[in-house]
Amino acid sequence: MARALGAGALLAAAPAAALDWSAAAEGWNHGADGYVDDQGDRLDFDDDLAVRTVPRARYSLELAGAAGAWPDWAASATHFGGRGRRVVEGVTVFGPIELAPGATLRSRAVFADQDLAVRWPWRCGAWRCAAGVALKHLDGEVVISDDEGQNTRQPYDEWFPQLHLDLRRRFTAGVMLAARAQGAAWDGALAGEWQVGAELGWFRPLYVRAAWMEKRYRIEAGGDRLDARLAGPLLGLGFRLR
Repeated sequence: MARALGAGALLAAAPAAALDWSAAAEGWNHGADGYVDDQGDRLDFDDDLAVRTVPRARYSLELAGAAGAWPDWAASATHFGGRGRRVVEGVTVFGPIELAPGATLRSRAVFADQDLAVRWPWRCGAWRCAAGVALKHLDGEVVISDDEGQNTRQPYDEWFPQLHLDLRRRFTAGVMLAARAQGAAWDGALAGEWQVGAELGWFRPLYVRAAWMEKRYRIEAGGDRLDARLAGPLLGLGFRLR
């Protein structure tokens, strides 16, 4: 979020009427599927780890310029993760951990996904379109352990330059529809996301936002591999100044 505040300082000299300032805090009730891999030892989120997620927070800050005038700046921070516990039925090996039948396999994942985007808007009929670039930072870890104190940790500290697209349309009575996508893929790695939703701004400057968001990752680092898809509804409250 500090990056977004820096972007706001760069635009402070712009005429206030040319900018649309907004900030929001939302809860993300996401599910997760995929797997982790350690040198060929693979554990599935559902079948092997029984991972359960809990709603986590997402924060965003945007400065939107008039089409053809100022570029948009957008920053967000999304937190996600989960825990799992399963009694294994057969011999299970993951990295340095070997579990006998009947032992308990535990897992924990905690991540923070941060984005900073700059995009250039234009009018496309009744829609406001904007395209640009984004920089994503994914920071977190996956920890696999057993009841005897053995554990293995997979840390992630990854940066992804991405392409970014934003579409929105305002209607009467303070309703706005919006869709957004960004992502990049190379050398087998992948990081991308999309979301679509609506804002209800009946009590300006406050608005309620409801959306669906999906994030996708495929990352390999030092022989460790993470392949994950997270998706679920967003619901939150924000304010908008013009």
